[in-house]
Amino acid sequence: LTQYLFAHWVITLGIFALAFDRRRWWQHGMRLGIGVLLTLPWAWWGTRQQLRNRPNLGGQFDSAGGFQHLTDAAQTLGNHLVLGDWATSLPVEVSTVAGTMAIALLAACAISLWRIGERRSLAVAFVLGIVPLLIALTVDVVTNKFTVGFGQGRTLIYILPGCLLLIATWLLQASGRWLPPAIAALLLLHLTVGVGDYTLRSRAMFHEVADLIRQAPTAPTLVAMNSNAWGHVLRLAYYTPPNTSVRLLARAPAKLAPSLEKVLQGAEGSKYSRLIFLDSAKPVWSALKTETQKQTEKRKIEKVLQTAFCKSKQPCKPTKTQQLSGTMDIDQFTVNLYTRSGK
Repeated sequence: LTQYLFAHWVITLGIFALAFDRRRWWQHGMRLGIGVLLTLPWAWWGTRQQLRNRPNLGGQFDSAGGFQHLTDAAQTLGNHLVLGDWATSLPVEVSTVAGTMAIALLAACAISLWRIGERRSLAVAFVLGIVPLLIALTVDVVTNKFTVGFGQGRTLIYILPGCLLLIATWLLQASGRWLPPAIAALLLLHLTVGVGDYTLRSRAMFHEVADLIRQAPTAPTLVAMNSNAWGHVLRLAYYTPPNTSVRLLARAPAKLAPSLEKVLQGAEGSKYSRLIFLDSAKPVWSALKTETQKQTEKRKIEKVLQTAFCKSKQPCKPTKTQQLSGTMDIDQFTVNLYTRSGK
């Protein structure tokens, strides 16, 4: 979504050129126009691919109304300026509070710069940081969507330089003798957030799957996952050890059981001596909506494992089960390892 909302940033650059260098507007317009033309082939191809993969992509951003637009804007600013990647692990209420603090800070910086006469610097930072947010927010209100807050606000990452420019300009122009401690405090805050993120939050979830594979690197292993979200599939494939006999099978929850049965009953199905099943708590795409649906698909998979993998009259029991978690709520998996006796 960031790539498509980047159109708001192109509009912002046009506003910036007209506001601060109107005499050469046609030169800037040509540069922007050439850039747009260069991206048209990709935009045409990429948009069609997205719509083909996700036919209900537009419906995913339908707004619930009420104050959601305002809270989306607050959470986006709070995540970018205060919380960073911690936003993926914290309740949205924390992001809202952080966003309210960020808005208060930006407003205080803007008022202070206006009072001391730094109005051009304020205008530059405002256009680069706040205007694209206002454009996106206006489009959301008019179309009744909530793209601003999608993905913890990462779709609007391009507003961050302008917001930081506003804060930095205030520090340099208005803080006076408080400049060194203010800079030190901000650096300490962001250093604490960054270091804490990489030391306190686990990023080894797919490493643990790789460790399971390495326990028997020569044994033919089938890894099945009931999620075909790109973030899950690509990371799983990336961390799968090379030079191992592994096949990956990723399907939407409702399609995994028949696909798994087809693989296990196929020509190569009998060669797999190990099967690793990754049960996603939140498959992201085509997720089952009710607990009844989830239990139904779970029983189907258990039946396939019993008849096509273990080939037993009794339910197929996993030899190992473990819980995996990552930095986001969608990175929650239950991993079951099944082995065939005598293999």
